[in-house]
Amino acid sequence: MELEPELLQFINAVVLMLLSLGAGIWYGFYALPKGPAVFRDIPSFVHVIMIFVVFLALQIIIIPSLAYIAIAFLSGQGSITQISESQQSWLYIVTIYLSAPAIWWFAKNFNPYFVSSISGAERSGNKLTLNLHDFSVGVVTWFLAFPFVIVLGMIMMKIVEYAFHPPEVDQVAVQLFKNTFKNPWQFVLTFLGLFIAVPFAEELLFRGYFQQWLKTKISLPWAIAGTSLLFATFHLSTTHGWHNLELIPVLFLLSCFLGFLVERQHSLWASIGLHATFNFISVTTITLQMESVSV
Repeated sequence: MELEPELLQFINAVVLMLLSLGAGIWYGFYALPKGPAVFRDIPSFVHVIMIFVVFLALQIIIIPSLAYIAIAFLSGQGSITQISESQQSWLYIVTIYLSAPAIWWFAKNFNPYFVSSISGAERSGNKLTLNLHDFSVGVVTWFLAFPFVIVLGMIMMKIVEYAFHPPEVDQVAVQLFKNTFKNPWQFVLTFLGLFIAVPFAEELLFRGYFQQWLKTKISLPWAIAGTSLLFATFHLSTTHGWHNLELIPVLFLLSCFLGFLVERQHSLWASIGLHATFNFISVTTITLQMESVSV
């Protein structure tokens, strides 16, 4: 009897997941060789709140407000009620590229020892080599984590589909990325932003500030889980509707891998490597799909 294509894909994904699990166990990947990471000058709760406020204020209020003022001024209108797709894309690009350096500036000024510690600047040896090694561990971890993410994504997609029958809706970031296909400059800048700036900013916020502070209050597994829940919730979107129910578990699982990597390698560069690889593969896949449709 011939299997349905979707069922065959799911079986293949499960087999791949089991193989990656076996490979990870055989290699000893799921152990903490040196115990949980210990970093200097862990940020206080006040500093954790402050850096999140800075990030959210830039993303939601400051940059959009300045952008709307600039668009209104350049268009010669006193005010504007909506902006074009192209203007939305530029706004997204500006937000990405200003948010990351802003929170880096905050971290360097308010918690300099913590930043040096978590970025590997205080380790003995060639720091560039060590950081590149940790980053490469994150890249390789994609091969272990992705099968789990795919299987969970397939399961949640079917549950949501059968329970709620929601219309197909892209994530906000995915839709904004697709809009850049009409402009080569927007496409390149957005691609690089999602590959470099977004992983850096989100890892510093979540696996850096929040997880390391939370570790001082509760056990490591619960700190990783708590950070992952916040990370997944952070990506909720009102326009995504019921699809949020399939997105949150997937991001939660990915975040658990990210949180574990920081503790395993004692460096934020490891989680940045995995996050950057995940984004790179995702946007590359979207690009190839869009090109195949347009041919």
